[in-house]
Amino acid sequence: SESTRIAKAFERWDISSEDIARAEARICRYFDIKLIGMRKFLGIWLREFVDMTLAKDEGKKVIYLSFPPLGPLASGLADMADDVYCGIPETIILSVMGQMFGKLEPTIGEAEKFWLPPGQANCELLAARLGAILSGSIPAPTLLLPNGVTCDQVGKVDEIVNELYSVPVAHVDSGFSVESTPPPHTEEGRVKYLAMELQRVAASVKALTGRELDEKTLAAGRAKFQALRQIYYEIQDLLRADPVPMSTKDFGIIGVLISSYVKQAILRGADAGSTLVAELKQRVMKGEGVLPKGAPRVLIVFPHMGDPAITEVIEDTGLVIAASSRSLSADKAPLQYEGTWERAAELILRRGGSVMAMATQMRDLAVEYQVDGVIVNTISQCRVYNLHPIKTKQVIEAELGIPVLALEHDPYDSREYTLEHFRSRVEPFAEVLRSRLAA
Repeated sequence: SESTRIAKAFERWDISSEDIARAEARICRYFDIKLIGMRKFLGIWLREFVDMTLAKDEGKKVIYLSFPPLGPLASGLADMADDVYCGIPETIILSVMGQMFGKLEPTIGEAEKFWLPPGQANCELLAARLGAILSGSIPAPTLLLPNGVTCDQVGKVDEIVNELYSVPVAHVDSGFSVESTPPPHTEEGRVKYLAMELQRVAASVKALTGRELDEKTLAAGRAKFQALRQIYYEIQDLLRADPVPMSTKDFGIIGVLISSYVKQAILRGADAGSTLVAELKQRVMKGEGVLPKGAPRVLIVFPHMGDPAITEVIEDTGLVIAASSRSLSADKAPLQYEGTWERAAELILRRGGSVMAMATQMRDLAVEYQVDGVIVNTISQCRVYNLHPIKTKQVIEAELGIPVLALEHDPYDSREYTLEHFRSRVEPFAEVLRSRLAA
């Protein structure tokens, strides 16, 4: 029923029959397609990929947010109207063209030809975003909403799109934390400033789409994604089992799907999630897992978003990833503000922009899932993920007494930090954890 749209989208991306054959082989190798729920989640990604590619062809106003998303804003926009497409291009591109098709380099290369040259600490997420627009693979948007709360590069990249395509840009900014309040709470001044920024963005959305982004819209979107997040937590809770019933290659791509607030997740996520939960419960009952019982358990900030082969290295060394970086404490802590936009701002700020908040969340996750060690990505191209790893290592090792591997690593593009480089760091860490367990 979707073949005509799929063919049109694949042509736009220059996806050949050879590319499709390679994607089929990669999906069979890297993802657990014995699980019907997992097939459904992969299908959601592909549907969203087609929807994004054809959005303007199908008469929709197009709004691009950036990663990491402004959750309350993203969920409200995703659910706002059928004639508006809102998405985060970079995560969709990495998940489909990277993880499934193994064909990410041409898109990144398009941005690197002139605007974002390699070797200058440019973010590959943003290169994927810009390259797809420059090549015509995805449409130039109606409005850009770059998240300057946690990323200082996306605003400059979106200004390139503004100059080339006359696309309006509504920047969303905030200041970094000065740590006057303990995580997950944040300073009142930062909350109020970001609330004003969000109100200004809502006015821009209304001016360009005619659609109201108000308290009712935000509440409806948040409720739908909260339901999906509960499914995510239920899946994550099943990862407490020993042996762990699911690889993080599968769990990671589901987490990115939900945190990208894609509309197809609203339409099909509950069905995929309930199917998967039932299947994983059966595995737990039978004692089936991706690695033998008793394997060392680790927490990772997030798995590789563009190449599942990198994540597979961790399991190849005998380590089982028992949790990702979605913090329960940050999600469940009560909100301190009453106004619509202040509450939205508080939810956004407790997720990033503070070194201590991220270290605290990682510590809490390590306790919650009783891991034997932690792997922290130090991403040199990223302000947020370059700031917190040393503090996170200090906090966890001092307070919990478990080893932390803080390594320089790029979880978006595997050209610079290769599989072999990653393996050379993870294998000795795995030996340390096995020795500690044996002792």
